[in-house]
Amino acid sequence: MSSETEVALPFNGDKLRAVLGHSLLNDKFYAQVAPQAKPTWFPTSYHQTIFRVKSEFVARYKRSPTIAEIQNDPSIMVLPPEDRRRVGEEISAAVAATQTFGLDALSAEMTKWMKAVIIWQSTDQIKRAYTRRDIDEAGRFAEEMVEKIKKARVDTRPSVNWRDWRNMLTQRQADYDNALTFGCTLFDRLLLSAGKGGSLVRGDTTLLLAATGGGKTSVSFTIAAANMVRQHSVLIITHEQTEPELWQKMLCILMRLSAEELMNAWQNPEVAEKLDMWSEWLSRYVEFVHMPEVGVTVEEVVATVRRKNEERRVATGKGFSLVIDDYPGCLTTNAAGKVWAKREIQDYVYDQMVQLAVESVKDGTDGFHMLVTIQGTREASKIASGENRNTRILTKNDVAESFGPAKRATNVITINRPPEGVDAGWVSFHIDKSRSSSTNWVVTCRSAYQWGLTHAEDLGATCYRSQSTMADRIEGLLDKYRNQAIPQHEVQR
Repeated sequence: MSSETEVALPFNGDKLRAVLGHSLLNDKFYAQVAPQAKPTWFPTSYHQTIFRVKSEFVARYKRSPTIAEIQNDPSIMVLPPEDRRRVGEEISAAVAATQTFGLDALSAEMTKWMKAVIIWQSTDQIKRAYTRRDIDEAGRFAEEMVEKIKKARVDTRPSVNWRDWRNMLTQRQADYDNALTFGCTLFDRLLLSAGKGGSLVRGDTTLLLAATGGGKTSVSFTIAAANMVRQHSVLIITHEQTEPELWQKMLCILMRLSAEELMNAWQNPEVAEKLDMWSEWLSRYVEFVHMPEVGVTVEEVVATVRRKNEERRVATGKGFSLVIDDYPGCLTTNAAGKVWAKREIQDYVYDQMVQLAVESVKDGTDGFHMLVTIQGTREASKIASGENRNTRILTKNDVAESFGPAKRATNVITINRPPEGVDAGWVSFHIDKSRSSSTNWVVTCRSAYQWGLTHAEDLGATCYRSQSTMADRIEGLLDKYRNQAIPQHEVQR
């Protein structure tokens, strides 16, 4: 018994049997495949018969048959003994193959194949209508094809089991307890009050927004250093500046020396000893990849992150805890068509970063938090420079080109460093978006930008709720309300 057809599953052997096996065993998989599935998808008449019996049983009784009910279906029982035996063997082989080919990877391949078949089948209709000069009908067929492609998705992810709330809350508390630090306890408490010393939850993404030259790289490196000293592993990917400038910046942050001081003192034995110590820490916990080439794609970056994370897991038993990309706005994508605007490219690029973090916790591992930077608009640069004495805090609306990245990120933190902050040595972080806390908090931290250090526990910080940097008086309040909130009556003065 054999059958050939133009449309057939693009699998052979056990993978083909696994598709059939999952169709028999998994009602959700079958329900999503069945509306478009045909027995002739399968290359042999044995597989076709099994799938047809399953489909007819579901249509008749509104439930899935058991394996025994399929084997004893009247249409199978009338077959010759040899064919009945082969059908039984193929059912057993199909069930066994589901252990070899998991539903997750198979579902992804099925989705791609179903979409390809829709395009292939629809193209002839569109071409025939176009040849007849029936543009309306060709357009209708094209629209129908697009709708079919949108619906052609095999998604077998399990639904939430609400009765398992104890385990769900236990896992969520573990997520909070294992959160990474921003590098400032006051900030961590505001962003994630349920955490224990951290606020950047694994699987989430934080977007750092600043004007041009606003300190995005320094803030990113400061956060990386703060987590390194907590023995969390960090992967840093950069696309701007030169590699020597960047690793020198990290050494300056850790040594608390300016670039000039470092270059003048590195041969001093005591300084060299400290550099040896920090180089050991960096070698153990921080991996740095510089990708400054013009035309680097987000696909290259995603592949690099996955490869480095897997290498880390193999070497240490765990992947990275924090992944930083500074900054993805420089990237392009292989997916971009000629008509993609910069806004669309940026949306796609940052969406891939968010997905990387989400995927990192899917396999039951701890996963990583993704920290990405983004550029502000020209208006943001004017505010940062103190033009027209504008003291408002930057918000997600100040993102250049696209609102998509801010929409997808878990947290949006804006970096505010007006001229007064540059002169007095402070920087303000505005919690503009958060899925785990209240927003519109401003955390103003003492900084040491000459070292590249934007904030640190021992430098101190204060916080308040306002839409202003309070640049004209925050300096005095920083010491008065060190590591605590400024009372609202002080803010409103």
